[in-house]
Amino acid sequence: MLQGMVSYYRSNYETALRQIKILRRQVYQYELQLGLAPENTTKQAPKPSYEFPTQLFPGRWFESYGWEQDMEEVRIFVKIAEGTTKGDVEVRLRGTSDLHIAVTGETYDLGRLSHDVDASYVYWIFNTNEHQEKTSEGEKLLQINLMKRKRYENWKSCFESELNTKSSLQLTPTATAYLDVDIEDGSASHRLEIGLFGDDVPRTCANFMALCRGEESLLVNGSPRKLSYKNTEFHALYPGILLKGGDVLGQNGTGSHSIYGPVFADESLAIKHTAVYTVGMANDGSDSNGSQFYITLCENLAHLDDQHVVFGRVTRDVDKVLPLLSRSYGSPSGHIRNKVTIVDCGVLED
Repeated sequence: MLQGMVSYYRSNYETALRQIKILRRQVYQYELQLGLAPENTTKQAPKPSYEFPTQLFPGRWFESYGWEQDMEEVRIFVKIAEGTTKGDVEVRLRGTSDLHIAVTGETYDLGRLSHDVDASYVYWIFNTNEHQEKTSEGEKLLQINLMKRKRYENWKSCFESELNTKSSLQLTPTATAYLDVDIEDGSASHRLEIGLFGDDVPRTCANFMALCRGEESLLVNGSPRKLSYKNTEFHALYPGILLKGGDVLGQNGTGSHSIYGPVFADESLAIKHTAVYTVGMANDGSDSNGSQFYITLCENLAHLDDQHVVFGRVTRDVDKVLPLLSRSYGSPSGHIRNKVTIVDCGVLED
């Protein structure tokens, strides 16, 4: 009897939520006509193919997910294990962004959503006919419906962890800076081109571009001194790990200054060190970015994740100077055996 009452009230609750959804869509159409709402930018759901953002649980109740959005609602499509029934599953929202699914009494944390949702509007549908195009025969699919807390907000990802696992290889540079590097052994200068992720960290990229162009000056002992990477030296090289430079004041890793002042805050720690030749800001701790930067010389430096702002990657190493430096000029202590200088730098025009 109790189970029947629960089913009855749940059914009525879901019906009421659907009515609210219809009314909100009518309001949207009215606001759209008045110019008070943006055009719909719906993201259509792919077949469930994303791995879940957290390390999931023994038995793998949930295999993968896809998601879509319209102007007001987010729908998550979860592929679940065979043998699961609607009565086995309950969706729970803790706060406004922590999503959990309870299966046969055990609760599993699917992860934190990338944006807040309305905690009073959560319902789920289990394997309806409209899901046939998203599943293969015999597969189970759970659709979770969530209402955006901020109407008309465009989500770029479903879970927060998707934002936190960007690789520089996944991003498209918006501008390209160059460094002409000279090794003090009689060889010619060697050009490095660095693609900058202006869409993700525009403030950090603007700082780097300005220092490449030499656009700003700093008063030192009453005299103006140009803030520029030109004629600065790389001051540390750890073979197979990273190359460090950008000291526009001291030339030895003790000085740093940004175009915004001595330091500026971390803009985003979302981009990870998962690709060779990733370029990031060197710092002395949180929110202490200046002019110093580094270039990674290996594919994975996970210990730097969430500690440093990544803002670009080397997209072109004309003379393969980075492998040469890594192989022949560094040391375990970081000491560089020959003087390595940026003799020219700037930003390439389109």
